[in-house]
Amino acid sequence: ALPTAPSSISPPSSTSEPSVVPPASAPLPPPSDSSNVSAPAVPAATGPAGHLSAKAMQDAQKKAQYAASALSFRDVPTAIENLKEALRLLGAS
Repeated sequence: ALPTAPSSISPPSSTSEPSVVPPASAPLPPPSDSSNVSAPAVPAATGPAGHLSAKAMQDAQKKAQYAASALSFRDVPTAIENLKEALRLLGAS
C-alpha cells in the first residue's frame, strides 16, 4: 500500500490565477525647464507631393509620445511644447 498524504496538504488546484502583466512604463518627458532651451529650427522633411519622410514621422510621433507622458505627470507646459514641435515636424503652420 502507498502512503497517503497528510490531510493538511492539498493537491494543486486545477484553476490557476490569471497572470498579471505590469503595464509598460511610459517614456519620461524632457526636463520641464525646457522653455529656456530652444531647439534648432529644422524644416519638416517632406518628399514628393508633400508626403512626410519616415524620419519626420518618427520624430513627430516621439514628440507626441513625450507630450502624452508629460500630461501623465500633469506637466502641461512641457506637453504643449512637445505637441507644438510634433505639429511643426508634420508641417503644420
